[in-house]
Amino acid sequence: MVLLERLSSARAQLPLLALLCFLYAASLMGLPLTGDALRLGLANYAFMQLVYLADRYFAPAEDAANGVRPPEPLPVPGSVFFFALAAAAAYIASFPRQWVFPAAGLLLFFLYSFPPLGRLRLKNFFLSKTLINASLFTAAVTFSPALLRWGAEPPVLAAVARAAAGMFPAALCLTVLLDVRDAAGDAAAGVRTLPVVLGARRASLGVAVLAAAAGLLAWHGGSRFGTAFYAVLAGASLFAAGRGRLYFEGCLLALNLLAACALFGGWR
Repeated sequence: MVLLERLSSARAQLPLLALLCFLYAASLMGLPLTGDALRLGLANYAFMQLVYLADRYFAPAEDAANGVRPPEPLPVPGSVFFFALAAAAAYIASFPRQWVFPAAGLLLFFLYSFPPLGRLRLKNFFLSKTLINASLFTAAVTFSPALLRWGAEPPVLAAVARAAAGMFPAALCLTVLLDVRDAAGDAAAGVRTLPVVLGARRASLGVAVLAAAAGLLAWHGGSRFGTAFYAVLAGASLFAAGRGRLYFEGCLLALNLLAACALFGGWR
């Protein structure tokens, strides 16, 4: 329980899941999980972790309504924190053809979370909030290693886009599932996520149906990892409405352990 509480406070599990899925995709593409692939994956992880922590400092009222303790004061001036975010972005951009990810990430982070934008923040609208989170996760996991491996030729991008179609539903389901977790705080803060608009129960059941359908397709295609991943998402979503944060942290931990097994066990 203490572990899950600390993971929840640090917002550490989703960036870790992105790192594991990035390395899994890179291994499928024939990239050795050393050298550039590992360094880029870790840089993407650091950038995402910093973005999540920054969003937490920008949204204390929403977190309080969701039962999250206020963040501890930063041990360094806030400017140092944002310099670290800029440094991570610059390091990612130093890799061939990777500049688009930190550039888009920083721009969307500003439009998504910056408090002076008030009700115009993109996170306040369920369509933009859902699509931005799902799209960035999918792009970081699939397009980033593909650009590192093969470049940005149109046939490569088209092939990766087709492959990403299998990852996008997972990112979409995960995004909505975590919005179910935060429905109370989002409603109080005026953030109209899909669970706020439809209701947590309907949204969680919708995720369960979508994940089950995607899992069947993954099973038909012979993907053990995809089948197991969607099975966990579907099962977790069925009972998600009304659960506390530790339930969702447990779900994320299960997905991280599954991704680690797939990566180090050589699943396909």
